[in-house]
Amino acid sequence: MIPLRESIVGDAYYPGVGEGREAEIRIGDIERGEARAMLDIHLGHGRLDAAEHSDRVGRAEAARTRQDIAALFDDLPPPRPELSTATEVVPAQPAGQVSSSRSEVGNRIAAVWTAVMVPTAILLTVLLGAWWMFIVFAAGLMVIGAVTSDGSRKPPSES
Repeated sequence: MIPLRESIVGDAYYPGVGEGREAEIRIGDIERGEARAMLDIHLGHGRLDAAEHSDRVGRAEAARTRQDIAALFDDLPPPRPELSTATEVVPAQPAGQVSSSRSEVGNRIAAVWTAVMVPTAILLTVLLGAWWMFIVFAAGLMVIGAVTSDGSRKPPSES
């Protein structure tokens, strides 16, 4: 294995890598593939010989963090892989917690239901005498509210 000096993360070539926690963010197949492609370019330009290229490609395949990839290009000019695409993943909500967007979706469904059912109920009542369509409309709103409710009802304010 050809030794490389330790990478200096957060330099002008890798402003997105950062230091500490930023440098330790894990990368994925996309970043590894981009590193392989950039190493191929450097091989083609004669900056790397075949043995050095092979060694660095192997290290790119085994890389786990931004810093691992940055170290492969420490002594090479651009092009270099874009590492800022490897970002922290936002943790998922724990089981049992309902997203607030669920009630927003319910509000939209209720608005569409209202926009369709009120004119339909009026039209059917006038033309066919089907006044019971208003009951269907009200029942539909209650079902939509029950299904999309996030359970966080506020008590009525006391004035």
